[in-house]
Amino acid sequence: MVKRTLAFQIWLFIVISLWMVNLVMFTVAGEYALFNQALLGTTIGLTLLMLLVFRKGVYRFFNQRKTRMAAVTGIRVFLVLCILAMLNYIGVKTSHQFDLTSSKIHSLSDQSKQVASDLDEDSELVLFAKREEWERYLPLLRQYSNENPKLSVRAVDIETNPSLVKINNIEKSGTVVLKKGNKNFKAVADSELSVTNLLIKALKAKSLNIYYTMGHGELDPTSDKPAGASYLFKVLNNGSYNLKELDTLKVESIPSDADAVISIGPTKGFMNVEVEILEDYLDKGGNMFLLLGPNFKKMDFGNIRELIRKKGVVHHNALVLDRLSAVQGANATIPMVNRYNHEHSITKNFTDRTLFPLSAALEESKTPNTKYTALAMSSPFPASWAESQLDDINSGKVYYTKGLDLKGPVALFSVVENTKTFSKLAVSASVEFISNAYQNQSSNFNFFLNTLSWLVDDEGIISLNRPALKKNMIVLSAPQISLIFYFSILFLPFCFFAVGIWVYRKRVNR
Repeated sequence: MVKRTLAFQIWLFIVISLWMVNLVMFTVAGEYALFNQALLGTTIGLTLLMLLVFRKGVYRFFNQRKTRMAAVTGIRVFLVLCILAMLNYIGVKTSHQFDLTSSKIHSLSDQSKQVASDLDEDSELVLFAKREEWERYLPLLRQYSNENPKLSVRAVDIETNPSLVKINNIEKSGTVVLKKGNKNFKAVADSELSVTNLLIKALKAKSLNIYYTMGHGELDPTSDKPAGASYLFKVLNNGSYNLKELDTLKVESIPSDADAVISIGPTKGFMNVEVEILEDYLDKGGNMFLLLGPNFKKMDFGNIRELIRKKGVVHHNALVLDRLSAVQGANATIPMVNRYNHEHSITKNFTDRTLFPLSAALEESKTPNTKYTALAMSSPFPASWAESQLDDINSGKVYYTKGLDLKGPVALFSVVENTKTFSKLAVSASVEFISNAYQNQSSNFNFFLNTLSWLVDDEGIISLNRPALKKNMIVLSAPQISLIFYFSILFLPFCFFAVGIWVYRKRVNR
């Protein structure tokens, strides 16, 4: 009898434990459907078998006064848990969050909110990631669904659903697939910018064709090295752009489907026939984005400089030195800009700090039928100037030479609109500012994307104020570094020391 009672107690403990495990699994790991169903069936079978084998013991057990009291208490606890579960369910379905940070880092930008609200049909964001990585991506995706009830969010564990991974051609954990109607759009959700561009891609009727020149030593779009441009092209590919390579020596004209042509940091000169093709493209209303820094190797860029001069921008082969905005650990060859021309749409709401390392100098050429705008400038003279004697840079002994150098403020980034042909030209005097070496300086890439959006008349994809999951490096100018040093190392300890002496003397004098 004792053994039977012990067996009943052990069996009862096992059954109760199994029911608790079922509850946890269905609540926390509902995606393991087959396992959960098998576990539930096993639990029900063991429960029924226990009631059959120990029916007399079960009857006596539930007729005890202690059991009845425990059952009443259990029912009360269960009802309280039901109420809490209902409140939690309501909270999840009608969730609201409040971002108390000063920079609103946990909120979507106004652009993202507008894009999310523009979805006019039921859509679904499906996250494909390892289960332990879900919480890295889901908070961001849920903010989009909070902006539009027609947009839902679902997560798929790539380790337990290989068939879905194969069907959707998922290559990387953290990939998001937007299902809209009978179309699917895909991107890696490593930033708010990439998710917003994914939504924009779904909203747009067609993608934009961006041709990039190759064959002149431009930044390599496939290189992961600091001097490469793989990060930039990854950002562009996640947007609404079709990127196409262009060899201007192999074509008679720029393809008719080109929305813009970009040339990122050529280090070898263009042949005259290539420049003529680009000029003809601009004369017909085309759009071009040229990133050309100082020419330290004395290559011949005379024809491409002459082209942009005729279109409104003078490119000086000089190096801008900005002592006031020198970056920590570097020197004055990396101008730091936080003041912009806010009258232009590219920089209208742009306030982030950007870096323009190894930058040449730009100036207006005063060409008829053009509207020139300098968007980013160096500090005023004497803090900055454009050093034209590049051979003196390595010696470290550079100074402003009247008649040869340009006084600051010097234009680092300029755009031109032709009021007759309606063509647009953007010129950056720095190439390195969008290289992989500065991929954590998100404002640089936002500036680039803003410009590209303006070029192709697609203001809807002007970039956001910040990418979400990457930290921007903190940039300090030389005066700020000096202030922090003297305040923390000298002034603050001296104040505490002085207060200590004062308190000591006051006590002694008592």
